[in-house]
Amino acid sequence: GSDHQKETWLTCIDWIRDNNLDTWDQSHVLAGVRGSGYWPVEIAVAGKYRFEVRRWPREVNKPITAALPAQTKSDTTLNSKPWAMGAGKGIPAIKVKLKVGQEIVEKSIADNDTFTEFSLDLPRGNTQIQAWLINKDQKAQGAYYVYVKKL
Repeated sequence: GSDHQKETWLTCIDWIRDNNLDTWDQSHVLAGVRGSGYWPVEIAVAGKYRFEVRRWPREVNKPITAALPAQTKSDTTLNSKPWAMGAGKGIPAIKVKLKVGQEIVEKSIADNDTFTEFSLDLPRGNTQIQAWLINKDQKAQGAYYVYVKKL
Protein backbone atom coordinates (compact mmCIF):
# COMPACT_ATOMS: atom_id res chain seq x y z
CA GLY A 1 0.00 0.00 0.00
CA SER A 2 2.52 2.63 -1.09
CA ASP A 3 3.23 4.75 -4.14
CA HIS A 4 5.81 2.14 -5.15
CA GLN A 5 3.47 -0.84 -4.96
CA LYS A 6 -0.29 -0.35 -4.97
CA GLU A 7 -1.05 -4.08 -4.79
CA THR A 8 0.79 -6.99 -3.22
CA TRP A 9 0.42 -10.65 -4.16
CA LEU A 10 1.04 -13.08 -1.28
CA THR A 11 1.62 -16.77 -2.10
CA CYS A 12 2.13 -19.88 -0.03
CA ILE A 13 5.78 -20.11 -1.07
CA ASP A 14 6.42 -17.19 1.31
CA TRP A 15 4.55 -18.56 4.34
CA ILE A 16 6.21 -18.79 7.68
CA ARG A 17 4.76 -22.26 8.11
CA ASP A 18 2.82 -23.30 11.21
CA ASN A 19 3.04 -27.01 10.36
CA ASN A 20 5.48 -29.33 8.59
CA LEU A 21 3.59 -29.67 5.32
CA ASP A 22 5.46 -28.37 2.28
CA THR A 23 3.65 -25.88 0.07
CA TRP A 24 6.52 -24.26 -1.78
CA ASP A 25 5.81 -25.33 -5.36
CA GLN A 26 2.91 -25.75 -7.74
CA SER A 27 2.75 -29.54 -7.30
CA HIS A 28 1.83 -28.92 -3.63
CA VAL A 29 -0.82 -26.35 -4.57
CA LEU A 30 -2.27 -28.69 -7.21
CA ALA A 31 -2.39 -31.54 -4.68
CA GLY A 32 -4.26 -29.33 -2.19
CA VAL A 33 -1.64 -29.93 0.53
CA ARG A 34 -3.14 -28.94 3.87
CA GLY A 35 -0.29 -26.59 4.81
CA SER A 36 -0.70 -23.18 6.34
CA GLY A 37 1.29 -20.30 7.68
CA TYR A 38 1.43 -16.54 7.91
CA TRP A 39 2.98 -13.72 5.96
CA PRO A 40 4.92 -11.08 7.90
CA VAL A 41 4.14 -7.72 6.26
CA GLU A 42 4.69 -4.03 6.72
CA ILE A 43 1.68 -1.79 6.27
CA ALA A 44 3.43 1.26 4.78
CA VAL A 45 0.42 3.58 4.88
CA ALA A 46 -2.53 3.46 7.30
CA GLY A 47 -5.93 3.14 5.65
CA LYS A 48 -8.49 0.82 4.12
CA TYR A 49 -7.18 -2.29 2.35
CA ARG A 50 -8.91 -4.83 0.14
CA PHE A 51 -8.01 -8.51 0.63
CA GLU A 52 -8.87 -10.96 -2.14
CA VAL A 53 -8.42 -14.51 -0.79
CA ARG A 54 -8.09 -17.32 -3.38
CA ARG A 55 -7.36 -21.02 -3.67
CA TRP A 56 -6.16 -20.62 -7.29
CA PRO A 57 -4.25 -17.58 -8.62
CA ARG A 58 -6.13 -14.93 -10.61
CA GLU A 59 -4.82 -16.12 -13.96
CA VAL A 60 -6.42 -19.55 -13.42
CA ASN A 61 -9.75 -17.90 -12.45
CA LYS A 62 -11.45 -21.06 -11.19
CA PRO A 63 -13.74 -21.42 -8.17
CA ILE A 64 -12.19 -21.95 -4.75
CA THR A 65 -13.75 -25.43 -4.56
CA ALA A 66 -12.92 -26.46 -8.16
CA ALA A 67 -10.64 -29.26 -9.27
CA LEU A 68 -8.51 -28.63 -12.36
CA PRO A 69 -7.98 -31.08 -15.21
CA ALA A 70 -4.44 -32.19 -16.00
CA GLN A 71 -2.77 -30.37 -18.88
CA THR A 72 -2.74 -32.40 -22.08
CA LYS A 73 -0.01 -30.35 -23.72
CA SER A 74 2.46 -27.72 -22.68
CA ASP A 75 5.50 -25.91 -24.00
CA THR A 76 7.32 -26.55 -20.70
CA THR A 77 10.27 -28.91 -20.39
CA LEU A 78 11.83 -30.52 -17.34
CA ASN A 79 15.26 -32.11 -17.68
CA SER A 80 14.98 -31.58 -21.46
CA LYS A 81 11.73 -33.59 -21.64
CA PRO A 82 8.18 -32.30 -22.25
CA TRP A 83 6.32 -31.70 -19.02
CA ALA A 84 2.70 -30.77 -18.25
CA MET A 85 0.95 -29.98 -14.96
CA GLY A 86 -1.06 -32.73 -13.36
CA ALA A 87 -4.65 -32.44 -12.18
CA GLY A 88 -5.52 -30.01 -9.39
CA LYS A 89 -7.48 -31.27 -6.39
CA GLY A 90 -10.66 -29.50 -5.40
CA ILE A 91 -10.92 -28.23 -1.82
CA PRO A 92 -14.43 -28.55 -0.35
CA ALA A 93 -14.36 -25.22 1.49
CA ILE A 94 -17.54 -23.62 2.78
CA LYS A 95 -15.99 -20.45 4.18
CA VAL A 96 -12.86 -18.32 4.17
CA LYS A 97 -11.23 -16.90 7.28
CA LEU A 98 -8.73 -14.02 7.30
CA LYS A 99 -6.58 -12.82 10.19
CA VAL A 100 -4.68 -9.54 9.99
CA GLY A 101 -2.90 -8.72 13.22
CA GLN A 102 -5.50 -9.48 15.90
CA GLU A 103 -8.53 -8.89 13.65
CA ILE A 104 -10.30 -12.02 12.39
CA VAL A 105 -13.06 -12.00 9.75
CA GLU A 106 -14.94 -14.83 8.01
CA LYS A 107 -17.29 -15.22 5.05
CA SER A 108 -19.24 -18.13 3.68
CA ILE A 109 -18.60 -19.03 0.05
CA ALA A 110 -20.70 -20.44 -2.77
CA ASP A 111 -19.48 -23.26 -5.02
CA ASN A 112 -18.83 -20.86 -7.91
CA ASP A 113 -16.92 -18.16 -5.96
CA THR A 114 -13.41 -17.67 -7.35
CA PHE A 115 -12.38 -15.53 -4.38
CA THR A 116 -13.65 -13.96 -1.19
CA GLU A 117 -13.14 -10.27 -0.55
CA PHE A 118 -12.63 -8.44 2.73
CA SER A 119 -12.00 -4.74 3.42
CA LEU A 120 -10.19 -3.74 6.59
CA ASP A 121 -8.89 -0.49 8.07
CA LEU A 122 -5.27 -1.03 9.04
CA PRO A 123 -2.82 1.04 11.04
CA ARG A 124 0.70 1.65 9.73
CA GLY A 125 3.32 -0.82 10.95
CA ASN A 126 4.41 -4.46 10.98
CA THR A 127 1.83 -7.21 11.27
CA GLN A 128 1.00 -10.74 10.15
CA ILE A 129 -1.57 -11.92 7.62
CA GLN A 130 -3.01 -15.42 7.55
CA ALA A 131 -5.88 -16.85 5.49
CA TRP A 132 -7.63 -20.22 5.61
CA LEU A 133 -10.15 -22.26 3.66
CA ILE A 134 -12.54 -23.96 6.10
CA ASN A 135 -14.49 -27.14 5.28
CA LYS A 136 -17.85 -28.33 6.69
CA ASP A 137 -16.05 -30.15 9.53
CA GLN A 138 -14.38 -26.83 10.49
CA LYS A 139 -10.97 -28.17 9.39
CA ALA A 140 -8.76 -25.40 8.05
CA GLN A 141 -6.03 -25.26 5.49
CA GLY A 142 -4.13 -22.27 4.25
CA ALA A 143 -5.48 -20.21 1.35
CA TYR A 144 -2.58 -20.26 -1.10
CA TYR A 145 -3.07 -16.78 -2.61
CA VAL A 146 -4.02 -13.40 -1.16
CA TYR A 147 -4.00 -10.15 -3.14
CA VAL A 148 -3.83 -7.00 -0.99
CA LYS A 149 -4.58 -3.52 -2.34
CA LYS A 150 -4.68 -0.11 -0.68
CA LEU A 151 -8.04 1.54 -1.43
